[in-house]
Amino acid sequence: MMATVKRSYPVGSTLALIIPIVVALSWSCLVGYEGLSGQDAHDYYHIANAWKAWWKGGGVRPVMIEHPHGYPITGALLGTLFGSSLIGLRLLSALSMLAIAFLLRGYFKNPDGAAADINTFVLTAVLLSPFLLRYALMVMSDVPAMALVVGTYICTVRWLQGSLGLGFLATFLLLLSLGFRLATVPLLAPMVLALVHGPLKARRERWMIFTLLTAAAGLFVFMTMGGSGGAFVDGPLADWSPMNLFSRELHSDDGTLVYPFPNIVYVLCLFVHPGFIPLGILLIPFVRLTDFAKVPARLALAAVLCYIIFIAGLPFQNDRVLLLAQPFVVVLYYPAFLRAMHWARLRMFPIRWVSGSLIAMQAALFSRAMMPFFEQARLERELASVVSEAHARIVYTHGMGAAFVTYCPEVVVIELWYERLKMFERGALVVVNPEDLKGQWKDEPPSWNWEGLQAQGVEVVQERPDGWLVARVR
Repeated sequence: MMATVKRSYPVGSTLALIIPIVVALSWSCLVGYEGLSGQDAHDYYHIANAWKAWWKGGGVRPVMIEHPHGYPITGALLGTLFGSSLIGLRLLSALSMLAIAFLLRGYFKNPDGAAADINTFVLTAVLLSPFLLRYALMVMSDVPAMALVVGTYICTVRWLQGSLGLGFLATFLLLLSLGFRLATVPLLAPMVLALVHGPLKARRERWMIFTLLTAAAGLFVFMTMGGSGGAFVDGPLADWSPMNLFSRELHSDDGTLVYPFPNIVYVLCLFVHPGFIPLGILLIPFVRLTDFAKVPARLALAAVLCYIIFIAGLPFQNDRVLLLAQPFVVVLYYPAFLRAMHWARLRMFPIRWVSGSLIAMQAALFSRAMMPFFEQARLERELASVVSEAHARIVYTHGMGAAFVTYCPEVVVIELWYERLKMFERGALVVVNPEDLKGQWKDEPPSWNWEGLQAQGVEVVQERPDGWLVARVR
């Protein structure tokens, strides 16, 4: 990106980069948050436990249905050191965030040799990014996948710049990324092209990489056709449509969702929304076309553009999915940040005061971003307690199925989402949010099944202020 200047980092500045994730983890533990909130988090936890049980000779080997198993397998392996898959999964997410930060810190160059500027940028743009820090606390594959993609990008750039041998490492990390998160495909596409093109003096290595990538692509196609990888083909690709780019009302297997802005506008939030990169809107005036003149910047820009176009064509808006491209926006903004710092110093700006204010603002934004997840986790545990105390053998639910599998292992959980059920067992519990079923899930299996339950007859056990209803089938 820029001329290389040798630099060293004081131990104190390195420790400062670790503080945010340590404080955030400590805070989450103090409030009783275990990183489990939402369907996907519980699913990853279940997969990790299933692998652990299989290694010990119990149960059957897990197969991929929706999520790749790279994250739960690695988390389960790490968990063997601590006696808990949950701890292993959470540590993997947290350590992956640190990996992103230190990879980018090592990648960035400063012509003035000021290591402090690089540290400040990595701290504010990566480690205190509210959404990124939030998902680093969760049992989710996103942050580990991001770390692998960032590693792929840096190795690819170094290989293109002449560091022979790193092409193989880039290829390995690229394939590993897919084993953690299939949604990384659009981000990785420009890197595949770069690896296949390669430097002229690495012709033999380039052909070997091409052969390896071709074999991997063939295996991927075979898996998707065979069903074990069908989650990508039958899910995101099946739902993708260019019409979704300009739509506010979107229809998918998540029901009907209406948003304030069309998808094509929403994905641009990646560049300016304070949840992704609080510095973004401040740095835009310092961006120059020359920032994109060199191959590394163009590669990062191509990755971002491929990804946001893909995301904009999907029938939903989700900050977790959009977040995967955030490190590449950080890369693109780095020259603008150096320009902004130079501008501020020329005008004797109180940089430390501004940096402190920005850090405080980001901490507040992070706290706000975490609250809905804390509330969701609390809700899941409270409803699970009601189910356990009712001594139900079967529970019908929509939206709480994975949580009940975690917290009520003795109960048979039947999700109302999959299909229209013809009959319901008497005495079973029902846990639903009727208002959600009337709106988002109108004319879908969850609302049909709730209507069927009402027609058969239900007795209300608990009606909560938050809209959730616990009832028993008559």
